[in-house]
Amino acid sequence: MREGAVAEQENQGSRAKPGMLWWLSAKRMLRRRKKEIKEHEEAIEELNITAMLDMMTIILVFLLKSYSASSTAVTLTDDLLLPVSDSQQKIEEAIRVTVSRKEITVEDRKVCDLVNGTVDPSFKRDGDAGYFITPLFNGLQIEVKRLEEIARLNPRVTFKGRIIVIAHKAITYRLLTEVLYTAGQAKLGSFQLLVLRKET
Repeated sequence: MREGAVAEQENQGSRAKPGMLWWLSAKRMLRRRKKEIKEHEEAIEELNITAMLDMMTIILVFLLKSYSASSTAVTLTDDLLLPVSDSQQKIEEAIRVTVSRKEITVEDRKVCDLVNGTVDPSFKRDGDAGYFITPLFNGLQIEVKRLEEIARLNPRVTFKGRIIVIAHKAITYRLLTEVLYTAGQAKLGSFQLLVLRKET
């Protein structure tokens, strides 16, 4: 009888009191949360980013090469076939003026149409005999102001007043002269003609 009473008292002592249940539950949840945090931290420490860095390096090199070649990238069509030359001179960064058989563009923005390889007299300041092409001048002025503003804000950049003429091989000397004259009036007195290198 005495042994049974002792066992019953011990059993009652091992049971949690109703007021302690919330404390035990909170303790279990805290342990579980600490374990999850520790597992998460260990997973982050084992992250390997070498492959991603290799990929980013390749992309960076590709973008740099694309940027350096951007000023001379030209899409040839039936209306824009470049002359062939033995020249080895490198193209420098400048405003691009493209003269195809149908239009004149400045930095890929069309400024005026051509009719039978000539500029409409209404686009010229002095009529048919004039050399000043008003829409071309206006387009060049926009680019000149942009480059002058860049040079003003960045002392390492200088405005050189240069254009690259990308012209169809069959345009007339007269049209080429009109383009260069108009560019000169827009503070662009230096020019380069883009050509295809002759295969040896």
